[in-house]
Amino acid sequence: MSLYKNINKRKKAGTSRTKKKSTISDKAYANMKDGFTKAKKGGVIKKKKKAKALTKGQVATLKKHSVHHSAKHMAEMRKAMKAGSSFTASHKIAKKKIGK
Repeated sequence: MSLYKNINKRKKAGTSRTKKKSTISDKAYANMKDGFTKAKKGGVIKKKKKAKALTKGQVATLKKHSVHHSAKHMAEMRKAMKAGSSFTASHKIAKKKIGK
């Protein structure tokens, strides 16, 4: 169970500890808090994943594929693939957003 879920479970059960008696290290608590927004409603920040480079195979496949599609379509596919989507998934995304 995650640290956050465990804290909330204990709160709900009425068995939560004071910060002084907490068994959670200051470092772990600080790391957990780093994942939260400062917005009014609050919530968890989804940290952006770094865009990974495309493999040689992906680049070659995109080059063959580019004969049939516009530059915008291909740019959208590259963006989706760098974010971690497969070729097929990124193609569906690009068709939906841009078209052919």
